[in-house]
Amino acid sequence: MSNFVDTNFVWRGTERWHLRGLRVNGGTTTGRAVRDQCGTMLDGPDVRQHEGTTPTCNPYTRWETSVRGTAAYTIPKADVLVSTVFQKRNGPERSATHVFTKDQVTWEASSIARATQPCPVGTPGVGCFTAGGSTTATNFSTNLLNPGDLYGGGYTTFDVKFGKNLRFANKRVNIGVDIYNIFNNDQVITYQDNFDTADNPTTPVVEQWGQATSLLSPRFARLSIQFDF
Repeated sequence: MSNFVDTNFVWRGTERWHLRGLRVNGGTTTGRAVRDQCGTMLDGPDVRQHEGTTPTCNPYTRWETSVRGTAAYTIPKADVLVSTVFQKRNGPERSATHVFTKDQVTWEASSIARATQPCPVGTPGVGCFTAGGSTTATNFSTNLLNPGDLYGGGYTTFDVKFGKNLRFANKRVNIGVDIYNIFNNDQVITYQDNFDTADNPTTPVVEQWGQATSLLSPRFARLSIQFDF
């Protein structure tokens, strides 16, 4: 379930301001969502988010606001279109996943029999976290962070477009260039969230928790030619 409020506006330039042909759009989105996982966690070993615990199995995300806007203007006489797209986005929610074995957990009284229970066919061993299903029976991955504990940084991007119209014989050719991420923002988009590799002396550099795994696409340009008959 989500709760959101959107705002939008449109402004057009007027002859009075000598800005005829200018159009500006913009808006915001503010909201939060609730993630109800109670049904999927009824028999799961992750007790951090069961009903009656803090946080619960149906926590709300934080309130967030994103901003967006566009502007376009055709320069008179020169017949050149200049436009831009602006976005202010929020950073991704972070996690820190860690795999626990059956020997690292304390079994609840209602499930203690599983500590010596043979695992399903195809998964050798005893001490099953699940009576069946696709989860590796003697291992379970859980998030060490509570929902909403940690977020990556937000980021802002600007894209611009320039286009020149060439008219002849009732026809038109538009020659344009689009430049994306014009300020070359290098914001981190995704992170290494596997906490098992953190501070591991056998892998001191590679795949450490919190390292960037992908960045915002770098600045690049695209040329285009459009014929209108």
